[in-house]
Amino acid sequence: MARTLTHTDPAARVTLPALLAAATDSLHARGLEAVEIVAARASRGTVTARVTRRGSRSAFIAKWIAPDAPPRARGAFENEARFYSGWQTGVPAPEPIEVDTDVIVLADAGGRTLAAMLLDAGRRPDAERAADIRHELRVAFDAVAGWIATGLETSGTTDRAALERRLAALRVILASGGSDVGSPIAAVGAALERATRPGFAATVGPAITSEPRLAAIGRAHGALDGANVLLSRDRGGLLLDFGAWSDSGSVILDAVHAVATSLVATSSRPGLWALVRNTAEAALERQPMVAPIAGSIVSLAVTLEPIGRQNPGLNRGANPRLVMRERLALLRSAVPRNRGR
Repeated sequence: MARTLTHTDPAARVTLPALLAAATDSLHARGLEAVEIVAARASRGTVTARVTRRGSRSAFIAKWIAPDAPPRARGAFENEARFYSGWQTGVPAPEPIEVDTDVIVLADAGGRTLAAMLLDAGRRPDAERAADIRHELRVAFDAVAGWIATGLETSGTTDRAALERRLAALRVILASGGSDVGSPIAAVGAALERATRPGFAATVGPAITSEPRLAAIGRAHGALDGANVLLSRDRGGLLLDFGAWSDSGSVILDAVHAVATSLVATSSRPGLWALVRNTAEAALERQPMVAPIAGSIVSLAVTLEPIGRQNPGLNRGANPRLVMRERLALLRSAVPRNRGR
């Protein structure tokens, strides 16, 4: 019998072992045996595991959610289930094998994420010149560019205000990890974001006004950072985790998000940073639908990148002293000096 987890009491803390036990019991009841835990979040009641079917060696990825998971997590899971229910060949996402109310089983494409690749590249002295790094970057950004092109092709409207709101929300994510600030470091990032927000708006406003297609509304992933771009073994670049997917999102924001987080991750390596920037722009330019606005998309990402450098969760290679100096410089530039003293 599968264990039941209780999330109704806000003060209750579901332990990770209890969550994993409930997930493996539930998967076992479906004939799926967990062989590796890929990710688990007790606060959301979700577990992602590599599984096999009983009597078979073929591996799959199972995304499981507790029956009484928090409403926000449940909503994201159901949204992802809707995405995979409409999956078609050619969509750059893992193939769904089974979609149900509490589990989504996907083909295991293997490989590693763009974020993991960039973290590894940051440790390599030859990364800027390495052929394998260049190849993987091209695969990743070709997948992103193809996704954006399809979104633009099917878009029928634009909404500049929506793009501006979503750019502001993305900036908060880059600065602090999200709206739920849970640490002093995140709080500093959030303060920096608020202090520099007017300057950011003044910088990007003219670009958005001059390029109406940047505000295209249509199919969008909604959370396309480097951790959600997979460099698979056989199918090239794939997108992951469609919990925030929408048919009425800001299409180009997916590319801005992916490029910005990749620039943040490489900001301590100027040569690698430039390689990421140039590879992303070249991939976008190879898509005829995207090419006219490719430079503007990358410029938005470049404009977003400095605020993300302050987030050590994204910028793993940062020198703490340099980060502190940059924080102070940003605050000085954003807060008017008292000229009466």
